Amino acid sequence: MSNEIHVLTNGQIIDALDPEPRSGNIFVQSGRIIDISFQESDLQRADYVFDLKGKYVTPGLWDVHTHIGKGIPDHEAKEEMLSQRTIRAGINCREALKLGITSLRVVG
Repeated sequence: MSNEIHVLTNGQIIDALDPEPRSGNIFVQSGRIIDISFQESDLQRADYVFDLKGKYVTPGLWDVHTHIGKGIPDHEAKEEMLSQRTIRAGINCREALKLGITSLRVVG
């Protein structure tokens, strides 16, 4: 990964500590968040700046009850091959990521 610093700026940051979203800057390097700042002057550190005006940024969400590989329980589902369930699980994981869900608790 690159050592370049990417900054997501002007996003409304939602966290568990503040009661209201705050406009801020998220600094990312090598695919990891390295800093969060609420001062515009910090943008000088950035190699690339992405403006998120009008967008919200949240921590990854959890789905604590999911059946990622199973469909509707019926007779056909019982006859389904493991490879078919595996493909469905991959598709369902991708769909969860699109919704901001980064962690799953699989219960069956």
